[in-house]
Amino acid sequence: LFLVRGKLYELLVNCIPPEVILK
Repeated sequence: LFLVRGKLYELLVNCIPPEVILK
């Protein structure tokens, strides 16, 4: 689960800027 979640997180980071995620 952690590996898949990490991949999904990377995809989100690629689509969404880190600033938005921090907020």
